[in-house]
Amino acid sequence: MSLEEQKLFQKNIITISGITGRYQREIFADNVSMMAYAIANSVEPNKEKWQQRENEYLKIVKKYKKEHIDLMIQNYGHLINGLQKKVTDFLGGIYENLQVNNKNAGQFFTPFHVSELMANISISDEELKKVAESDDVVTIGIQLVGLEICF
Repeated sequence: MSLEEQKLFQKNIITISGITGRYQREIFADNVSMMAYAIANSVEPNKEKWQQRENEYLKIVKKYKKEHIDLMIQNYGHLINGLQKKVTDFLGGIYENLQVNNKNAGQFFTPFHVSELMANISISDEELKKVAESDDVVTIGIQLVGLEICF
């Protein structure tokens, strides 16, 4: 179950925080950044961009001991396993449970079902296929009670 994988991911973040004394917010951000850099670099043909990401990845790695990095690598497996079991906002749930958001920076979690609904009413399947086949950037705007939201 995806929830079980999320709990294991979260437990690893809490463990690293307890050992290192670092804030869970920082560890979560570092862990997610490392995963993103690794994924992006696995398909990046541009050597300069690849090297920039690799340098950022290595900067993060240097902040932790091997056993902490091993837990972060396990988290990558938890992410993959969780998403194979159920398509959901896997990281958003952990983000919310750990309370690593920063309300002062305007960071708020949107529940997956709300995001899914907004996506479904904003673009048709036909339009989505066109976008997927092109290099176009799509901006979606929603107006709620006089509040306009664009993303």
